[in-house]
Amino acid sequence: MARDRITSARKDLISDKGSILLSIVRGEQMELPIILDFLTVADTNYNYEAVIVEGSNDGLGTYPAAIQPSGVEDILTVRLCTYRDTWNAATAYDQEDVVLYNGVYYKLASGSGRVSSTIPSSDTLWEEHDPSTVYVQFPNTLCVTNPYSQLPLPEAPSFGFFELSVAEVSNPVYTNKWKPARGLIEFLFSPTELVP
Repeated sequence: MARDRITSARKDLISDKGSILLSIVRGEQMELPIILDFLTVADTNYNYEAVIVEGSNDGLGTYPAAIQPSGVEDILTVRLCTYRDTWNAATAYDQEDVVLYNGVYYKLASGSGRVSSTIPSSDTLWEEHDPSTVYVQFPNTLCVTNPYSQLPLPEAPSFGFFELSVAEVSNPVYTNKWKPARGLIEFLFSPTELVP
């Protein structure tokens, strides 16, 4: 039982580091896979929310210590793979479909309506997949459509605060909510965003 003084904490019972720094060139578009190791399968039994809030940027590239008052707030799309149950040679699969074969999850790398009798472990179009993975999408409109108060300069990026939240859809006892990834998004200067 915990009997130390309350201010003498030495252990973090939730030890996930979680905090990130992600650099994005202004106008760049990417999808970031995030493994949620506290879930068995990242599926529709959970609600996923990813956001970026504009930081109070100083034009010097310093990490902000506060949010920008009335700043830009962006809601990001969190994509899940389609889980298709146990692999079947007679079933047609599409890119990003996930199947279970011999206790291992596999994701189809490319194809549409693909039917093949080659087992996933021997087929180069199937790749092993962690079923607790979600994909956060960062569109090329971030810091462009709604520009930040302080735009990135050649030697000074602008920052936003990022967070991913995961909550159970329903739990009759107690609905859990986790915040497994958070940190700073660094927007870097882009000459192509200045040229019409």
